[in-house]
Amino acid sequence: VEAGTLAAVLLKALLTDVYGNPIEAEVIDWTVISGDIGLGAASTGTDFKGEATVGLLSNGTAGAYSVRAVSAVANDTVLFTGTVTA
Repeated sequence: VEAGTLAAVLLKALLTDVYGNPIEAEVIDWTVISGDIGLGAASTGTDFKGEATVGLLSNGTAGAYSVRAVSAVANDTVLFTGTVTA
């Protein structure tokens, strides 16, 4: 991600059941854990493939960031990490 830009980066979380089948129409909650980065939405829904996506927005400061995706229905969390460059 380049500092001060709306990133062409989408974070994608995949929600499946214990058999690997996608879970549709469930909410994924997104939270910035660290770094000067914004998200396109606080929550997004999964599609028919079980995927939920959110866009990143750089707030102008270079450095590392981390974003957490949480599914209440699956009681699961994924941590995404990356770097904003100047």
